[in-house]
Amino acid sequence: MTYANETGGTGDEPTGAVTVTVDATDRVRQVEVRERDSVHDPAALAAAVEHAYRAAVMDRLEALYPDRGLDPDRRIAGLDGHPPIRTVENRQGQHVARPRAPRSTALLERRFSPTEGISANECVTVTLALASSWGPVVADPGWLANARPSNVGDAITQAFADAYRKRDER
Repeated sequence: MTYANETGGTGDEPTGAVTVTVDATDRVRQVEVRERDSVHDPAALAAAVEHAYRAAVMDRLEALYPDRGLDPDRRIAGLDGHPPIRTVENRQGQHVARPRAPRSTALLERRFSPTEGISANECVTVTLALASSWGPVVADPGWLANARPSNVGDAITQAFADAYRKRDER
């Protein structure tokens, strides 16, 4: 698929242990883990990958809009797993969410449910949030404690690729 702008981005987490590269659609294309000590447990790894992802998205946006002075700490909509909610004003002047009546619950659940991707070695799982290219990374603690940094990065990249493939096939 061709986009009007093919600019991707690359971002590191603060210690430099994890680097994430995203494409023009903010999909994770590569995760590189350079040292294991700061990401030796699943929670630390998940936080490091998320931080590097946010930095990569900001890098991509700064390349697209160099004169805007984007704030790197700005929250990215939908990154926390909750896409922005559209509200409307009701007759009482209150702002309320506007739900849509589902046509077919089964179809909606299949098309608009979170998508799970699994690495080839089945040790890393990524669950993509709705309408988002991001999802939290969950790694098997036993495997993570013994895996080489390059294997960790490869497994995360595989899990994201698997999730994108499954979402695209819907």
